[in-house]
Parts: sequence; structure tokens; C-alpha cells
Amino acid sequence: MYGYLDMVINEQHVGCKYLLKKVLEIKPKVHLFGHVHESYGQIKRKGINFINASVLNEHYELVNKPIEFEIL
Repeated sequence: MYGYLDMVINEQHVGCKYLLKKVLEIKPKVHLFGHVHESYGQIKRKGINFINASVLNEHYELVNKPIEFEIL
């Protein structure tokens, strides 16, 4: 999703602006994704927990630990 944990090695955002618009409209508690391997991690913005849970790096090596979260 554009601007949220979607930056690749050349420092460009590659996420989808349309998906961002829809997620901000729906406002889920959590938005979970993992396609952009270089931006593993999680951030909270606008009341939404954005989680890039990719366990692989940009070379498809298993380097990241699974991210655990709880929905209350």
C-alpha cells in the first residue's frame, strides 16, 4: 500500500494508492501484507496497525521473524 512499509532498495514507494484510499476508508484495526520484502515491520497510523510481515528479504532469504499481534 502506497507510503506504508512499501519502500524498495532504491528508496521508491511501490505500493498501491488505490489500496491505500480503500483501507483508509474502511479503517480496519489491522492491515496485513508482505509483498515488498525490503520494508518488513509494523507501524500504527490513523488508528490502523499496518504490518508488513514478509519473512524474506529482497534476495528471498529467510531473515525476518514472524510478527505476532493480537486483535482485541
